Amino acid sequence: MSPTALRTNRALRTAALVLVPAGLLLHLWLGTKVPLLAVPIGLACHLAAGIGARRWLRGQRRPTG
Repeated sequence: MSPTALRTNRALRTAALVLVPAGLLLHLWLGTKVPLLAVPIGLACHLAAGIGARRWLRGQRRPTG
């Protein structure tokens, strides 16, 4: 694995260590404030974010030359 890939991997792991607990706390807090009817909207937002991230990652893998 190249040094750039290792740095990127390390950065993604570090970001995940921060974002996952923060996301869990946000969802727990939001769950106390928003009625259960908002669940389908949240699901749609999460699916859209996942699909967008997947497309972005695929675009990053394509060779430019």
